[in-house]
Amino acid sequence: MSAEINIQLNLEASSGNFRASFRPNSITPDMGTLISSDISQNIGTAWTLLTVGSSVVAGGYYWFRNLDTSTSATWNPSIKVSIGGTSAAATSTPFLNLRPGEFALGRCVTTTFSAISSTATANLQFGILSL
Repeated sequence: MSAEINIQLNLEASSGNFRASFRPNSITPDMGTLISSDISQNIGTAWTLLTVGSSVVAGGYYWFRNLDTSTSATWNPSIKVSIGGTSAAATSTPFLNLRPGEFALGRCVTTTFSAISSTATANLQFGILSL
């Protein structure tokens, strides 16, 4: 069992008469060799290459979390994450925009990511679990 992880997701949202829930089954991928990267990095207002360990390979799962706790009406600083190097503004489109306290989890197809903060330096926690 040491070569398995368990990932579960439960989402429930309600507002007034509206209610939605999403509770998929859990998944338990086999991880023959656990190689991971779990890092917190300060992100400024210029594109920054995210530091991922050299032994981490694509094909596993990623997670990102904006550790800022701002409660401003504009939800700043938000962090945009893009696939690619620090020139991402010219070569690719951000696929995530995380407001303070938000997080994302998904399947990973690369280990090269960059990020930018909207208004001020923000702290981004991110990791990759390689399969």
